[in-house]
Amino acid sequence: MHSSPSVILIIDSDPITLTGVAAVLDMQGHECHCASNEESAIKAAASLPLDIIICDVEVDGESGLDLCTQIRTQIGIEDVPVIFVSAMQVADVVCRAHEANAAYFLSKPFVPETLIEIVDTALWMPHLVHNRSQHDMQSGGNHREKFTSKSNPSTHHLPSRRRRREFVQ
Repeated sequence: MHSSPSVILIIDSDPITLTGVAAVLDMQGHECHCASNEESAIKAAASLPLDIIICDVEVDGESGLDLCTQIRTQIGIEDVPVIFVSAMQVADVVCRAHEANAAYFLSKPFVPETLIEIVDTALWMPHLVHNRSQHDMQSGGNHREKFTSKSNPSTHHLPSRRRRREFVQ
């Protein structure tokens, strides 16, 4: 059975970070959508079947924490794991990310393998597995694999396929 790509929204006002994160995850078979500001992030979140959100703590001078809290109020996105990233190396940022229900926090700069490992782990969160199964049943099956708790997140790899990166304007 073929697995559809995981849909990831990357939110960061730095175009180099957007491109770099998208390229790393694209090579792993994920479908990446990039947003460089609040408006495009909200628009993308409303129109995509998201599996993960990766967001900088500060986006275009505004709070990425508040932005993700706002995005997660949309129906169907409430349980989507959020991975916050930041170049700020202060404990307060980690605490605020935790308060915003972050699944993970990653300090910039980061090693691509660490990003891949965190994304793979977040994809195996129990609520996401449940949501994917529910979505498959409702849509009549969209060729996503049915995951079980016996699966090992550190060894699972999605099929290698070329994915498109979409930059939401």
